[in-house]
Amino acid sequence: MNVLLVGKSANEYSLLEQRLSSWGGKCRFATWHQEVREALRRETIGLVISELRLVDGSALRIMPLVEGSAASLYSFQPTSNGCLWLPMVEKGKVCWGAPVLQPGEFARLVRRTLSEARVAPVVEPERIEVPAAAVLTVPQIPVTPLAFAKAG
Repeated sequence: MNVLLVGKSANEYSLLEQRLSSWGGKCRFATWHQEVREALRRETIGLVISELRLVDGSALRIMPLVEGSAASLYSFQPTSNGCLWLPMVEKGKVCWGAPVLQPGEFARLVRRTLSEARVAPVVEPERIEVPAAAVLTVPQIPVTPLAFAKAG
């Protein structure tokens, strides 16, 4: 399964990328909203993992790009002892507001998703054009996906 990691620096995702790769994920990286749009247009992405606060706005801008596809979008919010994972879109359906996931819960979910993708046939979804999302303001918060990489 193709996994798109979205954030300020690919280096911040090195441990997470190693974990996802060991579970069968093929990771790509994007920094900008436009790069996400292009990646979703070019290839079948099954999972998008994003920092909540991005260089050009917020992960909320990615939701309309993933909605209606076969992909899922999760964002993370740091806490004093790790991070919380925020479900945003699950298999193309917006689920913003769903209960947050602890790092261990998210690790199990992703591992199961990647495992199921290895045995399921790949079906190319229909591509649709999505208009650019409005810019949303989210407070600047330093983030790191390290807690997930350690949780698995």
